[in-house]
Amino acid sequence: FMLHKLVSPVLAAAFFCFDVDEASPYVPLVGGEPRTDIFKDRYLRLAFIYCVNFTKLIQDALLGEGGHPGVCMPPGTAFYNESKPVYDINLTKAQWYFEHALGGEIYNNGLVMTLAYNLGNEARRVSCEIMEYYIENYIEWPEGVVVEINVEGQPWPTFLDNIRHSRLPVFFVGWLADYPDPHNWFQ
Repeated sequence: FMLHKLVSPVLAAAFFCFDVDEASPYVPLVGGEPRTDIFKDRYLRLAFIYCVNFTKLIQDALLGEGGHPGVCMPPGTAFYNESKPVYDINLTKAQWYFEHALGGEIYNNGLVMTLAYNLGNEARRVSCEIMEYYIENYIEWPEGVVVEINVEGQPWPTFLDNIRHSRLPVFFVGWLADYPDPHNWFQ
């Protein structure tokens, strides 16, 4: 008999909350002051994404069994467009975007925040740790500026509640297709 490997259409991504609930214990600190809206800044979102080494992520967390699509649906879905660019690690770009995000406020004053994932999901844990590692160790921050990115695993019910109530500034989550149509991914 033959076993055929079935492929599940699954995608995972980093999500940025544009306005964290001000009562959340996860409100980012910029220069020691709480800031709920830092991810409204496109430059800051790009700075974070350019600190993700997708090759390492796919190799370490998915054992090489994954891909890196440029859109929010997996290859093989109707109307998938391979020509879309993908983000990948680029520390030169990340450096520039950190220096210019929020008019230089984070770069000059520092950042303390938490990246969250649901416990038991190793791919999401590794995603958070890769982002944390490159932000803390490869971005050249000015002398004396404190940048601390914490990674926190949360039980699924807590994690889901925090997402629904806009308590997490950045979180990693994914989804499975309910039906094989592009609308399922975009909606």
